Amino acid sequence: MSTISEAHADVQRDVQAMLAIVDKPGLQTATAVEVALWVGMLRLGASMMTVFFAHQAARWPVGLHYVVGGVAYKVEGADSVEIGTKFGRVAVQQPMGREAGRRPRSPRGRTRPRGCRAPSWSPWSARTAA
Repeated sequence: MSTISEAHADVQRDVQAMLAIVDKPGLQTATAVEVALWVGMLRLGASMMTVFFAHQAARWPVGLHYVVGGVAYKVEGADSVEIGTKFGRVAVQQPMGREAGRRPRSPRGRTRPRGCRAPSWSPWSARTAA
């Protein structure tokens, strides 16, 4: 998982790589350029999703308290996971919480990062501070 600044640098690198495809001197077929641009767009989309998820994870710092169904939780760290997007798999730091006041080994809250039926306690949805 990248930091926000690293993810931004990846986006810029991908844009420059796509410009290099169309600025390449010499003969190229339209088909070859089109295929290379399509692959580049998928790579750029994945980089942009990495920026999006990095911003979402930053909204959930360690120590943040939130409430789900009347139960207080506290963010205690993050797990590295991969999320499948339409652009391919993206590495993400996914915040993980435990019920506040519980022992350190208690089960952690698993989150659902995709918008489809994401529970209200997901780090990708609006949070309620405790």
